[in-house]
Amino acid sequence: MNILNTLCEHEWKFEHRRPRDHMKKILMVFIEPTPYILDLIYALEKTEVGKIDVIFLKENFSQNWKLSLNDNYIVLKKNESMVKMLYQRIIKEKYDAIFLAGWSHPTTLVFLMLSKIFRIPVVIDSDTPLLPNTLFWKRVIKRIVYPVLFTLPNLFLPGGTRQANYLKHYFVPCKKIILEKMTVNVLTIQKSIDKLPSDARIEFRKQLELTDKDIIFLYVGRLIERKGIQELLEAFSNINNPFVKCVIVGDGPLKPIVEEVAKVNHNIIYVGWLEKYKIIEVLFMSDIFVLPAHWEPWGLVINEAMAAGKPVIVTDQVGCADDLVIDKKTGLIIKSKSVADLTTAINYLLDNPKQCQIMSKNALELISHWTLEDSAKQICIALSNSMKIVN
Repeated sequence: MNILNTLCEHEWKFEHRRPRDHMKKILMVFIEPTPYILDLIYALEKTEVGKIDVIFLKENFSQNWKLSLNDNYIVLKKNESMVKMLYQRIIKEKYDAIFLAGWSHPTTLVFLMLSKIFRIPVVIDSDTPLLPNTLFWKRVIKRIVYPVLFTLPNLFLPGGTRQANYLKHYFVPCKKIILEKMTVNVLTIQKSIDKLPSDARIEFRKQLELTDKDIIFLYVGRLIERKGIQELLEAFSNINNPFVKCVIVGDGPLKPIVEEVAKVNHNIIYVGWLEKYKIIEVLFMSDIFVLPAHWEPWGLVINEAMAAGKPVIVTDQVGCADDLVIDKKTGLIIKSKSVADLTTAINYLLDNPKQCQIMSKNALELISHWTLEDSAKQICIALSNSMKIVN
């Protein structure tokens, strides 16, 4: 029998046997487990949103995160009958609401369709901005399909202003949009830094053969073209000051290029992939954070850098720029793919150390209003409102 026919046959029975006086049950569906997502789930579990079940569609999809997962988290297996498993789970668990991280993956679309069949409210989280240089035919298809697709979710949770504008571009009404305030575990980062000994900055620098006189620009992320790695390397080839260093943390296809440049340019320090606690150490010892991405949906590393009190340099194609980077107040915004702009920004911060100190204080103040607790609160509001809409 066709699976959709089976679903439709069960719809009436499912709707009438669902108890409404029990503790709310929420299903959350993510593409993959990442440190940010696990921290967010933990923050949500401390709220009164209800019992939370979690499904991950893949593990280590974007990179090898090396994370340990709770036994009650489900990771879909390759050979598993996806539609059958999802259908059986929704029938069995009788969820009161479903949270989907995005809509582009085929499995999330299946969840979306199932939720409409069984009249389960759906909230969709989104970090998607309008992308630069999208092919014309793709823009046409999205302009036709997305306004229809976006009528299906009950509410949307865009990460910030630019992501909300993306939804409005496809005619999602404001009443269906609740700003999530996408972020990281800001308070944990700050508490970890507060616990460091007074000489930690110098000691961390000594491990990389750096001194307290060095001015350190830091990049943390994947070593791929769209992150602007090649522009970063080229910009620092223009800096002749021996006390100005660029520390690069991460792994990826461009690793051999970074290693080769670091051998001949002593302004570049490549340290490879680091564990999460080590990231806090390099953030603490650095002076300025830089993300010269060609495009970036959000850029959670900017949240992390600001939580550590660092001024930031980002391109105009980094998704969090509208909300977190106030030009010359919390950081600098430059044109993407422009080595000249990046070099100018580096030199501006070198020439204005007092301005850097002001930016540091401003960054800490702004990011204090973008905590995981704030994000979890917004998600709870969206889930609660979505259930009211259906009921």
